[in-house]
Formats: sequence, C-alpha cells, structure tokens
Amino acid sequence: MAIKRNSIFFISVCIYSLLSVFWPELEFFWSGYSGDSGLNIAMACILHAILYHLLAYSFSNYCGNPSFLKTPFAISCLVSIAYLGVPFLKYYGEARYIEFDVGLHYRLFALLVVCASILMILNIYAKRWTVFYLESQKAMHQSVGPLFVPFMYCIFGASLFYLIVGSIERDLSEAQITLIKAGYFVSLFYFAVLGDQHKTLWNGVLLVIGGLAITYFSGARSALLLAVLVVVFGRISRIRSHQNRKSMVLLGLVLIPLVTVMSLGPLTALTKDRYGGISLNFELQRTDYVDFVGAASIADYKENVTKGLYTSSLWAIPGGYIDKAGLDYSMEPFFYNNKWRSSDRREGYTPDTNDYPDSIFSCGAMVGGYVGALLFPLVWFGVFSIVLRQLNNTLLLSFYLGSIPSMFNIEIAFWNIVPTLRNWFVASIMLFVVIQLASILRPKFEANRKRRK
Repeated sequence: MAIKRNSIFFISVCIYSLLSVFWPELEFFWSGYSGDSGLNIAMACILHAILYHLLAYSFSNYCGNPSFLKTPFAISCLVSIAYLGVPFLKYYGEARYIEFDVGLHYRLFALLVVCASILMILNIYAKRWTVFYLESQKAMHQSVGPLFVPFMYCIFGASLFYLIVGSIERDLSEAQITLIKAGYFVSLFYFAVLGDQHKTLWNGVLLVIGGLAITYFSGARSALLLAVLVVVFGRISRIRSHQNRKSMVLLGLVLIPLVTVMSLGPLTALTKDRYGGISLNFELQRTDYVDFVGAASIADYKENVTKGLYTSSLWAIPGGYIDKAGLDYSMEPFFYNNKWRSSDRREGYTPDTNDYPDSIFSCGAMVGGYVGALLFPLVWFGVFSIVLRQLNNTLLLSFYLGSIPSMFNIEIAFWNIVPTLRNWFVASIMLFVVIQLASILRPKFEANRKRRK
C-alpha cells in the first residue's frame, strides 16, 4: 500500500509544531532571549520546521527519477537539507557563538535565503547530474565491470584501517587524512549506490560499522551520519515505484531531525568532552550553518573575493613548496575587522580557535551578504558540472567518483575552496589509474571466472 506524501507532510508538520511549543528545554520561554518573547521563539521554531518540510517535499519530487538519488550531487543536497532541519529548536537556546546573536528576523531571513538557494541548485543541476550518473554507469560496465568490486573492498578496508590507526597513534598529516577519507567515502558511495546490490545487507552493516568506528576514534560524527544517510537513501533509490520512492524520501527526511534530537546527546557524550556538561540545544546548533549566514550578511565589513581566492590558492600549494606557517586564512580579515573570533568558554575556545560552522552559503555571505549566500552555491556546483560536462568514458567515471568526497563535505570554509578542488583532481587522477589497471586485468579476471564455472 502506497504512503501518501501529503499525509506525511501534514502529520509531520503538526508533530514538529507541537514539539516546538512543548520542547522540554523551555528555559527562555517566558522571559525570552535577546528581547524575544516566548511566543515569538515558538513561532520561529514552527516557521523553521515548515520551511524545512517544504524543502524536503520539493527534494522528494526530484527523486521520482530513480537515477537522481544515485548521484553525489543528490547526496550533497540531501546532507545540506538534513543539516538545515536538525536545529529547528535552536531559537530556545542562546546562540552558539555570540557573533551569531543577531535579531530573530535576520536569522529567519537567512533561513529563507538558504532554502531558496538550495531550490535553485536543484532546479539547475539535478537533470545534468542524472545524465552524469547514467554515462558513468555505462563507462563502468564497459571498462572495469565486476572487477571493480574487489578493488573497492581493498580501498574501503585500507582507508578504514589507516583512519582508525592514525586516529589512535595521532601520526597522520592533514593531507594523509584527507586522502584516506576520500577513499572511505568513495567506497561507501560505491557499495551503497553504484555497485552490485546482491550483498546490500552485508555492505550496509559494514559501512555503518565503518562510520561508527571513525566517529568513535576520531570524534568526527559526520562520518557516521553520512554512512547512515548514504546506506538508507541508497536502498530507497532502488524502490521501483516512483510514488513510493518519493514518499520514502520525504519520510526519511522528516525523521532525520527527530532521530538526531534523540541520538545526538549520547553520541556527543561518547565522542566529545564538554566543559560543564552537554546541552542538547547547544549541540543541535553545531549542525546549524544558517546563523552564520545571517550574522555575516549584516556585518559591516565584507571581504574581497579576489583576495580570498588568492589566499585559498596559496593553501592549495603543497607544503614542500611554500611555508604555510605565517599564511593567514583567507577570511581572517573579515573576522577581525568585524570584531569576531571572541572566546567561548563553553567550548574552551580562544579568540584564534573558534570553529564556526562554515558552508558554501556562509562563504557567499562573507563577500556578498544575502545575495552572495544565494548565488555562490550555484557557482560552486557549476564548477563541478562544467568540468564533468567536458569529459567522457573512463575519465568521466573517475572524476565523477572523485567528486564524492567534495560533495559530501558541507563545512567548506572560504580558505579551503581551492584546496577542495585540488583534492578532487588528485583523487580523480588516482581513481583513473585504478580504473585503467582494472580495465587491463579484466580479461584475465573474466577468463578465470569462466574456467571455475
């Protein structure tokens, strides 16, 4: 029996609205925070939840095409939307950083801008990435075929082993960690979405265990989140009925914030050491990138995009060719000229180590305010689309798979824009070598399979 999306939508909106009113941590309900009344705060939570549901509903429409949900682009949008929905109760607590303590209307307008930007991204690039998937799938079957499975198991096992050992021994450089994580995420996506699906249950368990291990040993909770999301929505992508698939996507999206609210506290206690205990409302804001957009958009000082990209380019040069010890992050002038980077005793941060939740949306806001937050993500995804459009066959396949780690990374600071693109090219070239090797060995592999039969 098909589940109607309209029923899911309205029932879920009612649940979220009730939770927004009767949230147990109502410490500011009557007095309000920063001059906002409890009623205004509750209405802000409800509005946030409604906008999230509208965005989730729109995303589920694109999943009527079974190939769309099998693209790194779809997972990237999915993660951005999931992060958007989790902190819908954030307005009850104090802002995670005092720089983000701006008026309620600015925070809500930033939310509206981010939602509009994601909708524009989906409208412009969804069909194009679906074509990339179909062409890459064809190239994979023609070049490497079933031989890619053992190669991917090797990449997954080696990546997971070195990530865990490196996290314990603390002897991996940042470049090594980036490369190893790239291998893990590529193999994760391959087994959950692209590869042979006859071992889906085994692969799903293996991938989630891998994400849990990385989260436990490194404290990177995003690894477990991505593993669960990719495995779950990978299975949803194989539902044959278009209506059922869209309904299951919507159901999954409306459940993500509720599941996160229940699991984030224990998961944080397991992986983080918080001074003064764990506040769930405070932890929910770690997934929130909208307040950064609102605060950056109304800041007096804006950073020059050319200077920022120049500094980002310097960060992309290998350390053996340039001394990075005295190199500023590309947006540091923005922080200091706006008197940001204040210390946060709750996290134990100093003025130089505040870890703001960066995103492609905040990158745009720091240089162009709300307009920048709206348009910059379109440029970011446009770069990937333009490059992939020029490629074909195994070169397209390698760059398509190589884009996965970059697409999975939601916290992209401005200084890291060019290094992220560099990492994409490096990972793609390495995958191209692996694919060529697999293509050469494929005839012998298939000949041995025939002899065994």
